[in-house]
Amino acid sequence: MVGVWLPGRIYSMILFAVLIISIVIGAIVARGFSGAPIDQGYQLPSTSYVPPDAKPSKRFVLELYRGKVVIGDGIVLDTFTINGTVPGPTIVVDEGDVVEIVAINKDIVAHGLSIHAVYRASSPYVGNVPPGGVKRIVFNASYPGVYMYHCAPGGQGIFIHTMSGQYGMVVVKPKSYKYKLEEILGRGPDIEIYLIQHEIYANGADFIYQKPLYVLFNGYIARYLQNPIVARPGDYVRIYFLNVGPNLVSTFHLVGIVWDFAYYQGHPLNVIVGGQTVLAGPSDSWVVGFRVPEEGPYAIVSHVFQQPARGALGLLIAKKDANRTSFVDAQGPRLPISEKPLRIIDPFGPGSPELDTPAYSEGVAYVKIVGNSFYPKRLVIPEETTVVWINEDIISVPNASGELVGLHDIVLNMGNETIKSPLLRHGQSWSYTFTKAGVYRIGAAQLQIYSKFLPIVTENSDLYSYICSLHPYMVGEIVVIPRTKAILSQQPILQSEEAKQVGVAGQEGSALPIMAIAFSGAMLAVLVIAIIAMFRRKG
Repeated sequence: MVGVWLPGRIYSMILFAVLIISIVIGAIVARGFSGAPIDQGYQLPSTSYVPPDAKPSKRFVLELYRGKVVIGDGIVLDTFTINGTVPGPTIVVDEGDVVEIVAINKDIVAHGLSIHAVYRASSPYVGNVPPGGVKRIVFNASYPGVYMYHCAPGGQGIFIHTMSGQYGMVVVKPKSYKYKLEEILGRGPDIEIYLIQHEIYANGADFIYQKPLYVLFNGYIARYLQNPIVARPGDYVRIYFLNVGPNLVSTFHLVGIVWDFAYYQGHPLNVIVGGQTVLAGPSDSWVVGFRVPEEGPYAIVSHVFQQPARGALGLLIAKKDANRTSFVDAQGPRLPISEKPLRIIDPFGPGSPELDTPAYSEGVAYVKIVGNSFYPKRLVIPEETTVVWINEDIISVPNASGELVGLHDIVLNMGNETIKSPLLRHGQSWSYTFTKAGVYRIGAAQLQIYSKFLPIVTENSDLYSYICSLHPYMVGEIVVIPRTKAILSQQPILQSEEAKQVGVAGQEGSALPIMAIAFSGAMLAVLVIAIIAMFRRKG
């Protein structure tokens, strides 16, 4: 990227201007959200705390385990799930309900829950559920809104399990206040759409470096493009929108619609009049309400166009006298798994070869451990090659192990012996030189995968599989070929993902100053609009 150099003094002035503008906008927005709708009659709700003997009025059971789900035509995701789907079940309760949620761990590793609608210390109750364990939490749903829940075994596992697909939506419907459009129309919505935007990653490195393979609505590629949501002209539509991320910011939009009202975090007091999009970072949410103006198609997208290009795309189609879709669930679909899927995505182990392409190296080969996966997952080396594993994961919780930590080891099955590395902390490495041949001849299926990309892999090659003992779902493969088959012209060291991401760092002519100018200009425009709106309100 070519940058524009600016003197340090001008650069500092730009950053200072951005800071001042951001503070002013924050104050105006805070006033608009918290000051305008709350009058002297507002009563502060209680927290979610209830006594241990409180009897729940609603109960939900969430089962956490590894499974396969269909996320597209012939596309299978092999990952952690909640109740066997991605996203998990949609939980809908009313303000003031006493709710019980039971977490059942049906897996071989620890899981847990973080429920954003819970206004109490939840981790002692459901924060870490051991394999085979059952835990529960009871809480008062005191604040209306749209909330995320996700797996939370603690530490490193919170990021990794959430990235892999263990999340869902909680909606607390308001009782103390009504949504403005419902109040004006004197009736509830004709159509309620519960919509989660979320990302799919092929490996831990792509997760860390924010390179999603797909971006979805409700668990399926272009789900509502293939099966559009049907409405009638004049229908009142309410969408409960949640961006679970875990990385990308969404600008949610319906083509041909201006929101009548939008409610930040889904609370009816956080009301905005009109608007074309709602901006949602990971775990941000909105309720939007609008009327369908006429017959025709209305595209459902994120206006960050990378995202609909990767699957976050749908349609609402309005037809007179149509059989409307009155309810859309955010839970992912349950579809049969094809015997011969087009593509298999495994965030932690070798998936389809076009995603986890075999890499070749000789002399010294490097494998990074990042995001609880090996990178590359498939490696081809000649005999006498040394493989160096480097742990790039960071989180280390004192006196903890398993899913809580980013500590890793390498366990190699070498036939008559098992070779195990010590536990590696962040930045530590361990190496092993592959001198043995003829222990495990490569099978026909694996040979087909490897030889397609590297013809030097033949039936005389050996295939070794290895895992991390703390996180046994992490799997890597190494194929060892006879040295006479080695291609000496190949590059011995794979380019790291960090180098790809920050390759321009430290170069003269950084693009940061010009980016700061663009950002400050955008902030200034927002400030002007906000000031005009404030004076209109006063007038």
